[in-house]
Amino acid sequence: MGTQCQAEACAIQACLDRNGYNEAKCQAAVRRLYECCADMYARSAAAGTSGTDGTSPSCPMPSVVQRKLKQFEREDGRGGGPGARLGLFGGHFGGRLVDVLGQSANWDWTTPTTPTKRPLPPPPLTQHKA
Repeated sequence: MGTQCQAEACAIQACLDRNGYNEAKCQAAVRRLYECCADMYARSAAAGTSGTDGTSPSCPMPSVVQRKLKQFEREDGRGGGPGARLGLFGGHFGGRLVDVLGQSANWDWTTPTTPTKRPLPPPPLTQHKA
């Protein structure tokens, strides 16, 4: 198993550490990791290698990489800043970055929010038959 894209995965962790785990500020590093993984898989396919030559503990499966890069393309087309592109985590993180980085920590990457208080609706009116 190769160490391709390990530097990019470590750059994500360093960015998150540096930015207080604000994932929106690290989207460029996330993109670089996925682009590195896509290049690795393309080189492996072009060379016809099999086994572990075209894999890295820093990269998710090829189908995940393709889906993520397509998501980046769609998001680039509609604009919006980094806050609009929480692609890797997107509020439903589920520990995937931890798996990509090969760490076993169980972090909660979602931003806690205060629930909005709404008044309760009045109880339904019922008529009692006498």
